[in-house]
Parts: sequence; structure tokens; C-alpha cells
Amino acid sequence: MTRIRGLVVGLLLAAWPASAAHAQISPIQGEDYEHWHAAQDVELQRFLMQRTPEDAGFFVTGPLHPVATAEAGDMTAVVRIVCPDLESLHALAAALDSEPSVSSRLESDVAWLNVSVGEREAAAMLLTVARLRWLIWHSEILESRAEHRDESARKAQAAYATAVAGYLNSTSLDEPSDAPVAADYGVDPSLDFYAPPPDYVIQGYANYKGFLREHADISTDFAHGILAFIPTDSLLGAFRANAPQMAFPNKEQAALQHELRKFFDRGGNMRTMRTLTAETFASLQPGEYFWGMNVAGQIRFGRELLREEVERIEAETGRKAPRANHAYLFPGEPLLTAGAFWIEADPEPRLTEVTAGSGHYFYSNIQPTIREDIAEHSNEYVWTLGHFFRGLDSLGIAYDDVLIRKY
Repeated sequence: MTRIRGLVVGLLLAAWPASAAHAQISPIQGEDYEHWHAAQDVELQRFLMQRTPEDAGFFVTGPLHPVATAEAGDMTAVVRIVCPDLESLHALAAALDSEPSVSSRLESDVAWLNVSVGEREAAAMLLTVARLRWLIWHSEILESRAEHRDESARKAQAAYATAVAGYLNSTSLDEPSDAPVAADYGVDPSLDFYAPPPDYVIQGYANYKGFLREHADISTDFAHGILAFIPTDSLLGAFRANAPQMAFPNKEQAALQHELRKFFDRGGNMRTMRTLTAETFASLQPGEYFWGMNVAGQIRFGRELLREEVERIEAETGRKAPRANHAYLFPGEPLLTAGAFWIEADPEPRLTEVTAGSGHYFYSNIQPTIREDIAEHSNEYVWTLGHFFRGLDSLGIAYDDVLIRKY
């Protein structure tokens, strides 16, 4: 692989085009991005993260939407603590309620927190992974198509939504037939919780990877026709200063529930993904990690399993290994950037490579514009790494001589 240290001489950074993605799911930018950014309440998230044990399966994350949605209400517009199950939710709510600055209120399978942060009051919500899955589906599928519903359709969809909630809260989700079917409730099949996702645009995984390889060379104002580079300090400064002010939704939201079901059916656990801090970085083993960064600037990551490790797990257990991905790091939220990083130990963990390569957020093969996303926008996506570098700076994590690739 070519390793070139980038030179910046009179760098002229072209503005990110307004049509940065022609896909059906486009980046959030302009006033919409400002609303997302303003809704994050980073101070509250940090307060809660200090009191929430990630190694027990909890994680703090931002709102699903910057404003309350019509039917799900404030559940989509507040900072959230995602809990592995209802029992752990109740235990955490009780523990937080014992703090002078926090009061909690239980409502069925969620808990509402009122938190004193400095001299102001802020609201947050505790919810289970099951409720989060329901909320993503409800806000993305049901509410997004509420415009043309009559009263009978509303009642049918409400009954179906209740059935889906009961299904997700069940402890025995063993067979696909367990899931309620939209048509059985008189609801349009396209609103089904497990509605079939679109077909792949580029047929065959090898063909998809081949198209990526065809456009792996980097062509920007500072480099042309190279596969990778090590940036100078001035170029890193340009990355940090010019990181695009936009957020990218998960382009494969339609497949998310299928992916999550497969993950949990195979024994997957959300606690395998963590928030990046100086402490967690110091504990990393050599290898590849997938990561994402939300609008609040929080970076979460998980270990990318080697093929040999997957084969070993499957041989020992007799079942398919759970494979996590970018969409699980901040389920339902748009991200500033996402990709992979590599760690080497010499002797302490050291960041050696980073990419802005994510099929879910940049290069979705179920989006009709996949070829344009790869051929026309992959150079632009590299600039999103400026957010990642600013995040590492705030954490005190070094990235000297880091190698940058597209994917």
C-alpha cells in the first residue's frame, strides 16, 4: 500500500456540495443540522455517563430526533440511557433516584429522569433495547407515513404497534413466526416490523467490494491517485477546521430490525460495544475496530472479528457468530462520521490506521445511488474524519503518523 505524507501548499478546500448524497436518504445539513446539534445536551450526557456502567450493558446516547414526534412524543427528543433489559432499567432508575440531583418516575417499560445540571433542570429517559427497537420502527416507519391515514387506519396501526411492543418485550423470540404480521391487523405490509428490505443494487458481495476497490484511490486538493497517506500537522489542522457540518442517517434503516434480530438470536450483546475514552483506549488489544461518532461528539466502537475467530466461535458453539456493525453503536441516530481504526501495541496501544468506510452510513448497497456515493462522494467522506481527530484531541489520544484510507 502506498504511504505518502500529505503536503499542503496553498490548500484550497472545496466546499462540500449541497448535493453531497443523491440517495433517498440524504445527509442532514443547514438548519436541520443546527437543530440536531442544539438538541444534544452534551453536559447532561456526560453527567449520565459518569453514573452509568457501560460494562454492564448500559450506554448513554442522544435523541432520536431534535423535536418531539407526533405520537411517540418526548421519547424521541430527549437524551437516553439504553438498558439491556427491564430489570436492569428498574435497578438503575432506583440507583439514580438516590442521588440528590436526580429524581425518577417509572412508566411501564421506561423511566423518566429529572436531572439538576448546574443551575438548570434537564430531562432524560431510560429505556430498554427492546423499547428502543420499537421506537426506531415507530418513528421511522409508522409516523413517517401518518399523513394520509384515516381513523380506521390509525386504530389498526395502533393495535399493530401494541402487538409489536409485546413481541419485543417477550423473552422467547426464537422463531420468525413469533413476530406480529402487519397484514393480520389490516395494516399495509410495507409497515411490517420485518418488512423485506430493498434488494442489493450491486449484485454479489465480490462485485460490491470490487467497485469499492476501483475507487479506492484518493483524489482531493492535497493528493491525487494514491491509496493512503500520512497527513502533515497542517493537513490535520485542515481536517479539523473543515469537517463538514452535517450528519448522516443510517441508509440501511430498512434492514436494521432484521440485523438486530440476527445479532440477538446468535447471542449478541450490546455490552461488547463501548465509548472511547483515554481509559478504554489504553486497554485495547491489537486489531481492527469499527467506530462511529454521533452529533454530540461521542465515539463508540466495537471489535471487528477476524474470519479465523468467527470460524473458531462457530466451530465451538455450533451456531453462527453474532456480528455487530456501525448501526448498533448509536441505533437510530445520524452520525458525524464512521469507519474503522487499527491498533498496534509497541508496547502501548497505538492508533496506526483509520478510514471513513461504513456501508451503513456512506456506501449502502440498498440505496439506488450506491455507485455515485462510491465514485463521486468517497473523496468527500474522507473529510468527515476531521470530527474524529477533534474527538481524539479532546480525549488526549495521540494519532501521530496515522495512515488514512477511504475504506
